[in-house]
Amino acid sequence: MATQQTAATQSIDASGVRYAYRTLGPSSGTPLVMHIHFRASMDFWDPALINALAARRPVIIFDNAGVVKSSGEIPPTYQGWADSVITFVEALGIKQIDLLGFSMGGCCVQVVALTAPWLVRKLILAGTRASQGPTMDTNSTHPGPLAFLSSSNAPEDIEKSIAESFCYQTNGGRAAAQASWERIHERAHDRSPFLNLEG
Repeated sequence: MATQQTAATQSIDASGVRYAYRTLGPSSGTPLVMHIHFRASMDFWDPALINALAARRPVIIFDNAGVVKSSGEIPPTYQGWADSVITFVEALGIKQIDLLGFSMGGCCVQVVALTAPWLVRKLILAGTRASQGPTMDTNSTHPGPLAFLSSSNAPEDIEKSIAESFCYQTNGGRAAAQASWERIHERAHDRSPFLNLEG
């Protein structure tokens, strides 16, 4: 069975964008489509998570429009991101999905479910917040790790900013972040480069 470390990268054209994606797990069943966090490609999913899920069900990971292996431009709104996800899934000919969004990917998938409720059987929101409303204040004086992640360009800074964003800043949390980072880099073939500041 293909794993996060070995799955072949495929592509499909839709509405002028070539979407890059990988499929893992069984060929039958409702697929789980997974949208990654801010400044990440599908290579940033931890194999410990992806491989465990794919052992039991179909999984699809992908780069949204404008991200690394996919062509096009990164939409400037969550609605634009969501429209790209819907276009991608419909191009695959899939009638219904389970949809997971992690962090900023979670903001996107909320809008997918609101825009195309017939497409989403189950919605899984992981480490995220509301896609609209007062919690979306971008003028916060304490942006925390997001500001670090948005400006990081060197690999060591990206690693540190992801660790600070998603893991407790304890000895155990830092060890877990390091272990995850090492697993993420087990994929040696057809691996995307780090995202630059333009995506």
